[in-house]
Amino acid sequence: MKTETGPATTDAARRLFYSQRKKLADETVKQEEEWRAGVAENKQIHMQKAVEHAEAAKATRTQARDARSALEEQRHNDAKELRKKRIEMREQKAIQNATFLKSTREKHNTLMGSKFVSPEMMERMQSHSQYKLLTTVVAEGRSPVRSAAPDEAADFSADEER
Repeated sequence: MKTETGPATTDAARRLFYSQRKKLADETVKQEEEWRAGVAENKQIHMQKAVEHAEAAKATRTQARDARSALEEQRHNDAKELRKKRIEMREQKAIQNATFLKSTREKHNTLMGSKFVSPEMMERMQSHSQYKLLTTVVAEGRSPVRSAAPDEAADFSADEER
């Protein structure tokens, strides 16, 4: 039993257990180093992807800003063109209205002018020999039809029957 519990045996057992624990500790340290290297690599990959995504997002925002400004410029130009067309249409409508009013006025003047006698015709009528006779009949308020006697009207109707 002394040999089993002797100093050489206990030292050997201590060295064996020490070497086993050291081996496990070395493996654990190695695994931890591998794990840390993997974490660092994953972190680097993640950061690289994050940078790529950030650049892509920045490029997208820049494209969106450019597209928005192009759209605003196009809408501005379209609105400007529409305002220009509306002004042209208003001017054209004003010209049409003026032309219409002028033609309406000319038609009115023509119609009114045809109802009345021109100054030349008036002088010609007044110089006519029967104008004085006509004016006296009108001035007296009688017309040739009203002034006819009832018996003359009867004679007239008798003439019609024959």
